[in-house]
Amino acid sequence: MKFKRMERYEPVVMTTRKLTNAARRVANQCAKLASDYPLFSDQLEQPAPFDPDHELHKRQRLQKAAEARMRALEAKHWRQARREYFQATPEQRTAIMAAWNTWRGPLRASNFQYLVDVHNGTMEARSRKFREDQAAIARSIAALPSPLSLGFCSP
Repeated sequence: MKFKRMERYEPVVMTTRKLTNAARRVANQCAKLASDYPLFSDQLEQPAPFDPDHELHKRQRLQKAAEARMRALEAKHWRQARREYFQATPEQRTAIMAAWNTWRGPLRASNFQYLVDVHNGTMEARSRKFREDQAAIARSIAALPSPLSLGFCSP
């Protein structure tokens, strides 16, 4: 099965502009506390002083966690798509693989899931249910009394 490996994020680079903005954020928080609570500003806990190393480590930690979440989500989608692929009949699997091998779009789990859904009938069932739900909503709206008959609007 062909797929494209998920690219890794670029490493965090702390430029002077980013460092200046992060330092300014701490000063702005102190000023906001002083302006919002002028009588109690000396009693409130002040933000920690700016530490460039701490900021860099925090951003690296957050980026690493975000990348891990996205990679886990993509892997979950691949597992689900492959599970549905292997539950399909041999004829459906042949059609799915033929479509996947000629697929010219991105080689992502969502695209493979789309092909599986199209060939195993899930897409048609989902579309039918959506149309039925929309028709039910339209019927319920049509059954509502007119605002004119309730006296909310004058003709």
